[in-house]
Amino acid sequence: MTSRRERSGVRVPVWAGIVVGLLGCGPVERTVMVHEPEGEGARAIWSVDFIREFTVPENFRYRTEEYGSPVADPSREVVYVGSRDGTLLVLDDGDGEVVWELAIGGGLSSVPVLVVVDLEQGLGHLARPNERPDWLITGTDDGALVAVDLDTREVVWRYRTNGLIRTPAVIGEGVVHFANSRDQILTVDLRGGEWVWEFDGEFQKDFTVYGRAGLAYQAPVDPAAGDTGVIYTGFADGKVMAIDAVSGAPKWTESLAPLEGQGLFVDVDTTPVLVAERGELLVANQASGVFALSTDDGARRWNAKLRAVGSLVPAAGGIVLAASSLEGLYALEQDGRVRWHEQLDPGSLATPLVVGNTVFVSHSDVGLLAYATADGQLLGRFFNGSGSSGQPSFDPVLGRVYASSDRGQLYALRIADELLGS
Repeated sequence: MTSRRERSGVRVPVWAGIVVGLLGCGPVERTVMVHEPEGEGARAIWSVDFIREFTVPENFRYRTEEYGSPVADPSREVVYVGSRDGTLLVLDDGDGEVVWELAIGGGLSSVPVLVVVDLEQGLGHLARPNERPDWLITGTDDGALVAVDLDTREVVWRYRTNGLIRTPAVIGEGVVHFANSRDQILTVDLRGGEWVWEFDGEFQKDFTVYGRAGLAYQAPVDPAAGDTGVIYTGFADGKVMAIDAVSGAPKWTESLAPLEGQGLFVDVDTTPVLVAERGELLVANQASGVFALSTDDGARRWNAKLRAVGSLVPAAGGIVLAASSLEGLYALEQDGRVRWHEQLDPGSLATPLVVGNTVFVSHSDVGLLAYATADGQLLGRFFNGSGSSGQPSFDPVLGRVYASSDRGQLYALRIADELLGS
C-alpha cells in the first residue's frame, strides 16, 4: 500500500519554465507561469510539489501584501497558513488540499508558533520537528494574540491589544511574551491568556519605518537560585532594552540612534540575535547600522555601518546575515567585518530563512531568492508574478521550503539535497 507521504505531490522542475495549473480554495482553476531562474550561477535547486491559493485575490487593488508566514506540522502532515482576510487555512502537505479552516478575525500577518502545552503544569515549549504540537499561537492585525487548539480546532483564548502583532510570540516559564506595533511588550499566562505584565515603550509620533522588532528570550540558567530570564528587544525611538522576564522591569537600555537626525527613521526593527557563547546581542538600527552589544549591560562592542537593516539571522560558520531594503544582503563576521555583500533590486526583504548552507530571501518585487551562505553566490530565483512579503519557512521532514506570494499563493518547494548540508 502506498503511503500518503510517498505520494506527496508531483515534482515540477522550476527550471523547465512550464505552466502550472493552480487550484484555488474554490473550484476556479488559475494558471501560473514558473519562470526560468535568472542570473549567472543560478541553477535548478528546487522543484514545486504544489501551489495553493489561500486568499481571495483583490483584482482591483494596485498592490496587495501577504505578510503571514506558513508553518509546517509534520506530525499531522499539514501546513498552516493565515491570510490578510483573517482565515487560518490548514492544508494537506501532500497535495495542498484544504483539510480545515478557522475564521480568526483580523488579518493574519504574523509568524505563528507551534507549542507543546502541559496544562497541568501550566508550562509549554516550542514544538520540535519530531513533536506533536497542541496549540498554534499567532497574532492578528487587529491587535489580538490568539491560541488555537489544533485537536479541537477552536480558539482557546484571545488577548486583545491596541497594535498590530506581526512578530512571533516567545514562550517563557508558563507565560507567553509578545510585542505589538505600538512598542508595547506584553506577557500573558500560557494556560488562559490572562494579563501578567506590560511594558510600554515611548510611542513615536515622528517618521518611523514600518516594522517592529521581535523578542529574543534568554531562559533562566538556575531558576531555583532566583534567575528570572531576560527579554531583549528594540524600539522605534532607536533604543535597545533588556527586560526582566518575570517582573517586566528594565535591566538596561542602550540608544543606537545617531546624534544627527535623531527621531527620524532611527528604528530598531530587527529581532535581536543572542550569541550566548560570546555574551553578545546582535541588533540593528535603521540609520546607524548593525551593533554587537554586551548582554550584561548593553555596552557596544562593534558597529557595522549598514543602512536600513531590517532583520538579522545567524548562519553556519559564525556569520550573521543582515537584510537591508536599500543595500541588499550582507554576511558579517563575528567582529562585524563584511564577508560578502549582494546588492538586490530595490524592495522590502522579509527575514531570511537559513537552511543548511543556503539562505532564502523573500523580496517584495522579485519573489524568492536563494544564495550560498558561504560566499553569497546566487543559486536560484523564483519569480511568482507578484513578489513576496511573508517570511519563508522550512519543513525538515519533507525537505521543503514554504513561501507565499503577495497575490495569496502558497508554494511548496522541494529543496535539492545538496543545499541541506550544514
